[in-house]
Amino acid sequence: MIRPVVRPLLKVLTFLMLIAWLATPVLAYGGMIMGASFFGEPPSPADRAESTRLWVLAGLTAFVAPALAALTAGRARPARTVALVELGISVGVVILLWLASR
Repeated sequence: MIRPVVRPLLKVLTFLMLIAWLATPVLAYGGMIMGASFFGEPPSPADRAESTRLWVLAGLTAFVAPALAALTAGRARPARTVALVELGISVGVVILLWLASR
């Protein structure tokens, strides 16, 4: 009896996690701006805390959401493929940023 209810719920959850990945650049940009100094004035502790929160959310949407979407996709091959592509893009961007900072 529970099985027919769980399957559509997992599909919706997978879709929402795949869509959440699209918010990653916006969250990362917000984290960068909140931690930046403007006109020579350093960010306040509240701004730094908000910046940290936004960076953590960006990390969650970049890595955890696609990984969970791949796990909850089940046999839905297109959804799993999209989740793995999103995860690969996130890993690739982090590697490129790390190499560019060296």
